[in-house]
Amino acid sequence: MTEPTREEIIAAAKAAVAAKAEEAKRSNVPPVSLVYVIDNTVVDVLRTDERLAAIMLSEPTIVDFTDVEDLRTVNVTIGSTYDPETKTFTLPVEE
Repeated sequence: MTEPTREEIIAAAKAAVAAKAEEAKRSNVPPVSLVYVIDNTVVDVLRTDERLAAIMLSEPTIVDFTDVEDLRTVNVTIGSTYDPETKTFTLPVEE
């Protein structure tokens, strides 16, 4: 029995990746997998869509406002701006 060629190994790897992608589509697994690494150790895995993956990979500022005393006073929506000095959000101006 002869050893597989480099091209055969690459073709087999590509076929395996394609098969996994097809399986993921059928099982509704999101197409992108991100890992969170702290101190060179993986601490979590996030499977998500391309949009959120692009946001997470752009190194966004993440603001935790869970402990805001009155969440009704925090009005945040997509397009709001954030002032890190005052730690306040401003709603986008509607035109």
